[in-house]
Amino acid sequence: MVQEGMDASVMAPSGWATILSYLPKNWAAQAAEHGLCRSRVTATGEERSKLRDPGTLLRLVLHHVQTGASLDQTVTLAAAGKIVDVSHVALHYRMRSVGPWLSAMAAQITGAAEMFDAARWAGFRIFCTDATTGTRPGAMGTTFRVHYRIHAQTLRPQQHLFTDASGGETLRNFTIAPGDLDLVDRAYCTPPSVEHSVSHGGDLIVRFNRGTLPVLDARRRQPLDVEAWALRRKTREVARSREVLVTCEGCTVFGRVIAIRLPKAQAKKARRRLLKEKKGEASERDLDWSEYVVVFTTVPASVLPAEAIVALYRLRWQVELHIKRDKSIGGLDRLPNFRPDTIEGWVGAKLLLGALARRMASEAFPPEAAPVVVIARAA
Repeated sequence: MVQEGMDASVMAPSGWATILSYLPKNWAAQAAEHGLCRSRVTATGEERSKLRDPGTLLRLVLHHVQTGASLDQTVTLAAAGKIVDVSHVALHYRMRSVGPWLSAMAAQITGAAEMFDAARWAGFRIFCTDATTGTRPGAMGTTFRVHYRIHAQTLRPQQHLFTDASGGETLRNFTIAPGDLDLVDRAYCTPPSVEHSVSHGGDLIVRFNRGTLPVLDARRRQPLDVEAWALRRKTREVARSREVLVTCEGCTVFGRVIAIRLPKAQAKKARRRLLKEKKGEASERDLDWSEYVVVFTTVPASVLPAEAIVALYRLRWQVELHIKRDKSIGGLDRLPNFRPDTIEGWVGAKLLLGALARRMASEAFPPEAAPVVVIARAA
């Protein structure tokens, strides 16, 4: 499938020149930094690698991923166009190592490298963690669920796990390390996910789910009705927080619920969206609740205040929108195989193609970014 806003093929000289103009200035140097495009010299001094030019390598990889052409078809077309004469096996080996390079370029183009810079967010390594369904090669319909954890600053997939379509979404699917901060949706708003993150030294910001995460008021040690507490706050665009406790398996986790009421225009859209989902049968209380963004976080207020938590979660939603768009339009869910290294190359190429397409199609109208708050972690 051709990416929206892209030339029909990067093999075309005009299309390739356009793509080059949108790449980061140091894109070729980055290839060398990632150990790519090295020549292999034989005992007789002959250079064996035909893909030592980063532009040629990138051109073939993007064509392969953009069009869905096989590796064999890609190298055949490249040879016919007198770009390079190389085997599909050689391109396959390169596909196993290009992922970090492609993701780094996508991060630069989208601005993720700056938006999620750890120095801006108290030193946290920020991850956008989610899951999506897909189809195995040659199959019809949904056949698997891929759980992924993307480093937000580099857009590089750090971890991914395949399950069948019924595999549940939980942070227990991933390895958490001290200093990690996962931004996750309401499917992960459960005591097991909270416990897994905290017990491994991590933190999370998760969209609050009224039915899956019972909390206690931190002072009174009594159940807290988060919905009632949030709905009492009528002022719009002001973040308010409440200290709470979550009882997990054999432990109690301290955290905060943070609520902010949407601006009128966004609140109307949220109400319309809920009515559409409920086919017009939503209660007035549910409609009122739809006007609020409520999150739970384990990050202390002394590290990231409520306003910073809300701003960071909004940034997460921008990344998530890009991923959802790339899945529906760019075929991000149609993986070519199940090798972890080639999957990373495939996903990196899709993210880069999506970033390029958005830049080409709407450079004059960039998406509105949430304010970035610079927070220094307390000693």
